Amino acid sequence: MDRIVIATGGTGGHLFPAISIAEELKKQLPEVEIGFAGEGRRGEDVAVGKYGYSFERIPCSPLLREFGLPLRFVFKNARGFLEARKFLKTFSPDLVVLTGGYASAPVGLAAWRMKIPILLQEQNCLPGLTSKLLGRFAESVCFGFEPGSYQFNKPERLTVTGNPLRPDLVPLGKEAAIDDFTLEPDFRTVLVMGGSQGARSLNTILMEVFDFIEDHGRLQLIWQTGEIDFVRCQGSVKSRGFPHRLFKFIDNMSAAYSAADLVVCRSGALSLSELAFMGRPSLLIPYPFASEGHQYHNARYFQEKGASTVVSESEFKNLYFEAQFKKLVNNPALLAKMGGCASKLASPEAARKVVEEVLTHMDKKPSAEG
Repeated sequence: MDRIVIATGGTGGHLFPAISIAEELKKQLPEVEIGFAGEGRRGEDVAVGKYGYSFERIPCSPLLREFGLPLRFVFKNARGFLEARKFLKTFSPDLVVLTGGYASAPVGLAAWRMKIPILLQEQNCLPGLTSKLLGRFAESVCFGFEPGSYQFNKPERLTVTGNPLRPDLVPLGKEAAIDDFTLEPDFRTVLVMGGSQGARSLNTILMEVFDFIEDHGRLQLIWQTGEIDFVRCQGSVKSRGFPHRLFKFIDNMSAAYSAADLVVCRSGALSLSELAFMGRPSLLIPYPFASEGHQYHNARYFQEKGASTVVSESEFKNLYFEAQFKKLVNNPALLAKMGGCASKLASPEAARKVVEEVLTHMDKKPSAEG
C-alpha cells in the first residue's frame, strides 16, 4: 500500500492546502494511506480528523530572530526532530509532502536524513526560512505564485501550481448568497475578515472608521471577527445604522465571498488565492509582523496585477484608508475590473497539479479522471 505523510503548519493558510492535497490524492490513489503531522495547535488535529485522517503531534517552535537563537527553539525542535524520525519510521511513507511553516521543519529534516523523498508546497510570493532550507532537499517545489520561484535555484525542480484551496469552496449566485445572510439585495456588501483566528488590530481599525461607513448609506457588512474579539466588535456595531452580520468564524465562505462586492482583509497567501478563485476585488492590509514580510510581498503582487489596493496599518492614521475605501465602493466599474484581474490569478487546478508532482516522484501515473 502507498503511504504519504503531509506535514502542515498551524494556520489555515498551511492547513487547507494540505487537506486539499490529501483529498485529491485519495481521488487519484483510492488505496493510499495518508498521515498528517504538525504541532496540533489551533484545532488543526480536529480539522484533519473531520476528513478521516490521523494526526501526529510533533513538538516545534518558531525562530524568534530578535532574541537570537533561544534555548527553547533549539531544544523543542531537537525533540521534534526525534519525534518526527520515530513517527516516520513507524508510518514508513513513500514520500513526505510539506506545506510550509515552522511545523514542517522537524518532519522535513527527519525525512531528509532518512532519505525519504520530499515535495514542498510553498504558498507565498516570498518563501520563508523553513521553505528556503527544506527546498534544498526537496525533489520538487510547487509554488502558489510565480514570484516565489525566483527565490530558488535548480529550475528543473520548480513548478508553479497555484495554491490548493479548501475542497468546499465554490462560486454561488450573488442573490442566493445575499439571501443566505438575510441582507439587503440592493446594498453594496463589504466582507471583512482577519483570517480564521481573526485579527484584533484589523478589527480595531475597522471600528475606528465606522462613522464614514455609516455615512455612505446603502452599505452593509459581513464581518468575521475571530472568537476572541467577537463580543468587543459586537458591542461597537450594535448601535450603528447599517445592516451587518457578525461571526466568530464563517462556515460558509462560498456564500460570504459570493455576496461581497469588496473584501477587506489581510494578505495571507491562501486568502489571496481564494479571492482570485472567487474573482473578488480586495482592499488589503498586510499583517506587519508576518515572517519575512511575506504578506506585504503577496499584497504588492496582487496590486501590481490590478486585483487589489494595498493600505498599510500606519496609513489609517492619515485617512488614506478612508479615501481608498470610498474610491472603491463608489466605483462599481473599478470593482468589476479588479475582480476580473483577480480571476486571472486563479489556479483552480492547483491540487491536481501538486498531486501530479507527487505521483511523478512515486512512479505513478495520474488517473484519467484527475
